[in-house]
Parts: sequence; C-alpha cells; structure tokens
Amino acid sequence: MNTAGTARFNGCVFDGNYTNRNNSNNASCAAIVNNRTSGAKFYFNACEFKENTSGTGNATGVYGGTNGTLFAFWATGTAAFNNCSLHDNYGGRNTDNIHWIHMGNADSKLIVSNSTIVGDRVRAGGVLRNKNGVIRLDNSAKAWFLNSIVCSNYADGKSVGCAGTYDIPSYFSKTSPGLDSDTNWTPDTGSGHDYWASSSSFGAWTAPYMWNGTLTGTNSDMLAATADVNTEIQNADADFYAWLNSIGALGKDIRGNNRGATSWPGCYQN
Repeated sequence: MNTAGTARFNGCVFDGNYTNRNNSNNASCAAIVNNRTSGAKFYFNACEFKENTSGTGNATGVYGGTNGTLFAFWATGTAAFNNCSLHDNYGGRNTDNIHWIHMGNADSKLIVSNSTIVGDRVRAGGVLRNKNGVIRLDNSAKAWFLNSIVCSNYADGKSVGCAGTYDIPSYFSKTSPGLDSDTNWTPDTGSGHDYWASSSSFGAWTAPYMWNGTLTGTNSDMLAATADVNTEIQNADADFYAWLNSIGALGKDIRGNNRGATSWPGCYQN
C-alpha cells in the first residue's frame, strides 16, 4: 500500500504466496504485507494464512527474509487479526532472525483477537530448521493479545521476541512459556503464558489448530466472556471494532458461528 488508507479482508485464504530475494542486503522480505507507508492499516477477519514463504531466491537460505516473513511494518501502521488462523508458513533463510510478524516502528500496532498463530518454520536449503520467535516487536511497537493462542512450534520456543522489555496487554490468551522474558504481560487477565506442555502438544494437531481445552499449564481451563473480549477489541482499536461490528463478526468464530457467552481462545470454538 502506498497511501495511508485501510485495507480490509474478510473470509480470505492466503495460501502459497512467496517472495524472492537473491542479493545480500538481507532486507525484510514479507510474503503478505511489507509496509513502509505511514498510517496504513490492514484489517483481517476469518482469514487463514498457510504455506506462505519469504526469501526463496537462494536455495541455500543465504539471502533475504530476515524479519517479518509474512508481515513487516517499518512505518507507522496497524495489523489487526480477528478469528484468523496462521500456520505452516516458512522463512527461507538460515538465521536466528526470522519472525512471521515484525512490528518495527514506534507507532505500529499489532492486535491479535480470537485468533490462533502457531509459528515458526525455517527452511534453509530445502531443510526445515528449528525454532525462532513468532512475533518480533522493535522500537516500542505496541501489541494486544485478546483471547488468542500465539505459540512457537517448539516446547522451549518463543511466542514474542522484543527489543527491550515491552508491556503487552493480554486478555485470556495462551502463549509459549519461559523464553518470553522481555515481555511484561499487563494487564494479564485470565491468561496462560506457560501452558505449553511439550512439542507434541501442537505437533499432533492439524490445521486450523483448534484448542480443545486439554493442554496443561496456567489457567488452561479458563474461558473469556465474549462481551468482554469485544470491549477489549474496541479499547485496542475503535476502527477495527467498528468494522468487525459492521460485518457481524463480533462474538463469532471463524466459521461464523456464535461463540456464546464465553469463548474458547483462538479462531475456533470447540
């Protein structure tokens, strides 16, 4: 996007998009959004992102795709997801610097509500490599996790990596444990940031990774009041809330079914 407008996507599937980079400047190489326009907003509801790849221009994984393999925000902007599922995407670079979503501007804003993001595949020379952070926050970028699941594919992996210590409001969300020492979850209502039990917990699931309430860890059995989740969305971004309300997406799951008075975390109800 080259203007400070708003792009809205409802019920879309982003499947098999890729970017090529075969030079050594190691710039971000995002497969979906690479935002360098101040004020641009990208709103997603009931969307699925799968099999998208960044930095495929070099077979050995030497070049490209260092940050923001799916979304990279280098200018002021907003990325907001509701009822979305992000899974089985790839970064095509042999490095520890790969993240699916990179918010790199002080006034960039990330909102993840009622969504499931299961990270973080790295492919170098055609071979899958191990863990990296799913989301990266730099330069005081802001983020909200609202009734969502944001996890690494690995038992000791990160859900969020930050440049410094960041305050992230978390409302009934579930994330990876342990290594997110640079995140300060505040407020931290009904959330579980160490519930991930083992690498097989998510590994055995198939898309779109519906949480069935059986995972272990902090507050794994706590559900959010749907009306309160909607209020938190409105507090995070009033325009995003107004759009979701206008398309009848508030209080619904990714299939359009009512979530009921209380909601399971993530994009689907059980």
